[in-house]
Amino acid sequence: MAEDTLKNPSKDEDVIKQLNQRMAAAISFTHANNAEALIDLKMLSGEQWDDNAKRLREQENRPALTVNKLQTFVHQVTNNQRQNSPGIKVHPVGDGADKDGAEVRQGLIRHIEYDSNAKTAYATAVNSAAAIGFGYFRLITDYSSTESFDQCIKFKRIRNSFSVYCDPASVELDGSDATWWAISEFVNEDDLKADFPDLDLTDNLKKGIGDSSETWWDNSNKMVRVVDYYSIETKEKTLHRLTTGESVWEGDPVLEALPFGVRIQKSRRSEIRKVILRKCTGAQVLEETEIKSDWIPVFPVYGDELDIEGKVIRSGIVRAARDPQKMYNYWVSTATEEYALRPKVPFIGALGQFETMGLEWAQANNRSFSYLEYDPVVAANGQLAPPPQRQMMVDVPAGAITMLMHANDDIKATTGLFDSSLGNEGNATSGIQERAQQQQGSLANYHYTDNLNMTMRHVGRTILSMIPHYYDAPRVERILGIDETVESVTLNAPHERKNKKTGAVEMVLHDMTSGKYDCTVSTGPAYTTMRQESAQQMIEAAQANPKLWDVAGDKMVRAFDWVNGDEIADRLEKALPPGLADIKEGEEQPLPPEVQQQIAQMEQTIQAMDEELQKAQSGIQKAQIDSETKIQIEQMKAELQLELADRNNDTKKDVEEIKGAIAMLLQHMQPPPQLTEELNEPEAQEYE
Repeated sequence: MAEDTLKNPSKDEDVIKQLNQRMAAAISFTHANNAEALIDLKMLSGEQWDDNAKRLREQENRPALTVNKLQTFVHQVTNNQRQNSPGIKVHPVGDGADKDGAEVRQGLIRHIEYDSNAKTAYATAVNSAAAIGFGYFRLITDYSSTESFDQCIKFKRIRNSFSVYCDPASVELDGSDATWWAISEFVNEDDLKADFPDLDLTDNLKKGIGDSSETWWDNSNKMVRVVDYYSIETKEKTLHRLTTGESVWEGDPVLEALPFGVRIQKSRRSEIRKVILRKCTGAQVLEETEIKSDWIPVFPVYGDELDIEGKVIRSGIVRAARDPQKMYNYWVSTATEEYALRPKVPFIGALGQFETMGLEWAQANNRSFSYLEYDPVVAANGQLAPPPQRQMMVDVPAGAITMLMHANDDIKATTGLFDSSLGNEGNATSGIQERAQQQQGSLANYHYTDNLNMTMRHVGRTILSMIPHYYDAPRVERILGIDETVESVTLNAPHERKNKKTGAVEMVLHDMTSGKYDCTVSTGPAYTTMRQESAQQMIEAAQANPKLWDVAGDKMVRAFDWVNGDEIADRLEKALPPGLADIKEGEEQPLPPEVQQQIAQMEQTIQAMDEELQKAQSGIQKAQIDSETKIQIEQMKAELQLELADRNNDTKKDVEEIKGAIAMLLQHMQPPPQLTEELNEPEAQEYE
């Protein structure tokens, strides 16, 4: 790669000069590989014959058939990725980050994916990677509506992978180390002039193989090529580390008024990075924007990658299957041609046997007659000639069919997809072996999906770096849950929220400008698919164990996509035994029946003791006993209520503790000895 003459261009001509140098280096670096990739793409579209061979066959009226098997093999790889979409998971790291903030950011990323149809961008990139070895997509920013100042992040797919030019020095699989990207597209000249009246249509830039047109300006169709030129520009500056652990750039106002005891602990020279997006034609810069991101928001998805002495070769499954596909087409055409050139099977008879019904005999190959008559003819030996007979049908050319089968097997071998992976009955002798062969096909091409997963982690980091800048003002945004439910949240402003667990109203603040967050990527079926699979597994489990329906029937019904399913689940939940039903918000868990019975007995005993006390004589001692007893009763009742409220099951231990408490209460209720002596004997006996 040639060295750039300018590190940070400041004028339009400098930018165009730098862009020209960089695109020329990228074209030179990828020229040979892109030429092969273009052949792969044409093979996939059905252009599978060499031009000379096809022209000769057409001149000789010979068949040149095309049976395109490559599309099926590519779809087998790409559709597997569509069924197992990657998911970005956000995790708090530090600086005030918390789990609640991570969930909001994760839900926001899901909604960005849903709102901008990110699955299309993923599928297009993976399809291109499986076909030619490389595919791309990117992030853009735009206003959320024509009447809003709030900006949002969106995914955008790149349909033509040849229109993307990348920094040749980039070696990371996710493209995170690239210092520049360029993406070209054709725009209508009139539309472009409406936005940019000073449009200059001079053609100065080069283009690569596979791009849409030979030039940057198609005057006949009034189309202009415009390139989105992303570049990382740097500026050297001193970075200071304070004794508080905070890092501050030179010139920051914080350094002018440091708190008492805070000082600069360490300093070093570093660089401030900016991502600049310039929209350019072949002669001028139309507009310039700073992208608030730590990385350029363009993302590659690669297939197979080889580095041979500095020459990078990227390919998909088509590259190695090109020759077997050509062989297959050749032998299909040869077998068809050979069979077609053989004469149709005729009726053989003696001369003169077809005179009476000559027309019917002439049509016997394509019409069904109830009967055919023939003229008896005497042979030279004086005997009657035998009736006309149809000759045996000519065999299919066995040699061509054998070679055809070999070519078909070669296509499977080069793509790593065999009969079991394609849904056909293979050579497996058991279900276990068949599943193993299916898994073998998935593993052979898993790197396409895994390369997307690696890129998706970089996508997640890039979005997290952009969120504090583009979602920094108070606003209401929608977030998407893992179950695809949409919820509205208030960002960057305090607001009230009901706690889902306790039901209490609390004040929260989702500050999108603070905290450090990181992400991981998980791969699995979509939520709808997982729900359907879970429902099927629940049905199978309930059939194997019918008692499961009695204890979890409400949960199972909620997992099914039934009409009025929630109402049915509510009725089943009401019929559950105590202790199994879910506790709703604001509800208390019911006590077990045995505990409730013990409480009732205790209340009856206390009531009886109150009645006995009322029969005692009035006096100081009785009043004192009455007062102390009531206090003890109320204390014991309060203690028992607190104790019973914490119980969740009716164990024998609980019952014994309650019995012990009742016995203790009865013991405390015995009158003091001196009071017994003062009471007359009948009253004492009645008290006892």
